[in-house]
Amino acid sequence: QSMQSFKIDDLSKVLIKYYKKGKINRSKISYIGIRKNEKLEEVLLSNTEAKNATQTKDFFILNSSFSIENNKNFYNGLQLHDKNLLSSKNIKLLNQKEITRFLIKKKLIT
Repeated sequence: QSMQSFKIDDLSKVLIKYYKKGKINRSKISYIGIRKNEKLEEVLLSNTEAKNATQTKDFFILNSSFSIENNKNFYNGLQLHDKNLLSSKNIKLLNQKEITRFLIKKKLIT
């Protein structure tokens, strides 16, 4: 299972469409540009941290108090092998239909 990523622009369009449902909706999206120091990509762990990361079904766990073997056993996970999972620039983005399904599945919208 991989990290679920999407553009905030697509999320806002999904939410406007989802909550409109036949009602008059005066919601607007304003594009203000990129602000100073705004992050356009997210990196979850550094390469050094990733060497000791344990991956479970839902989480990446970094516990430097134990060896990677102890972490794998304690957290019932595997050593992280696919470092592409750690950067948002390497993740397939969900489209608007997939975002809607994801939000419903996670019960974030009803």
